Amino acid sequence: MKLRHVHEVDASVEEMDAAFTDVRRVGRAFPGAEVDSVDGDDFTGRLTTRMGPFTLTYEGEGRMTEADPEHHVAALEAAGGERRGFGRASMAARVRLTALGASRTRVELDTTLEVMGSPVDLGGGIAQRVSEPLVARFVRTLAGEPGAAEEGELDVARSVVSGLLAPAGRSLGRWLRR
Repeated sequence: MKLRHVHEVDASVEEMDAAFTDVRRVGRAFPGAEVDSVDGDDFTGRLTTRMGPFTLTYEGEGRMTEADPEHHVAALEAAGGERRGFGRASMAARVRLTALGASRTRVELDTTLEVMGSPVDLGGGIAQRVSEPLVARFVRTLAGEPGAAEEGELDVARSVVSGLLAPAGRSLGRWLRR
């Protein structure tokens, strides 16, 4: 599935470029991620997330595939498997940064995500809504916004339910207002 996120942050394009091309910093900023080792453009790590009562941990490896500070573009790919299960996941992400002034930047993040064997099969629309708060927090943390990194654990299952119920609630509200 393909996901697209666009956010604006109060940080210079140079600061954000440095953040997105530092694999360890990206790992620290992404909720539930931990970078175990970095060797040049290659890295290993894990991602832990909650799915309701379950905690899933994926372990894997990745590579920074593009880092172009002149054009403010960076890209990485990663793949891994569940620590205690048969699920696999892979992703490719590309970020384009645009200066909106001396200290404001637009962050455009395009991600291709494939999850196999997951307890929840997300369609593209639901995945987009579920991933929005995760990516927003990630970008705010990279930008150095106070408190963004300490916002607490994200529960994917709760986000899925919210993503499923939000459109139904809006439809019901419109119907009741008739």
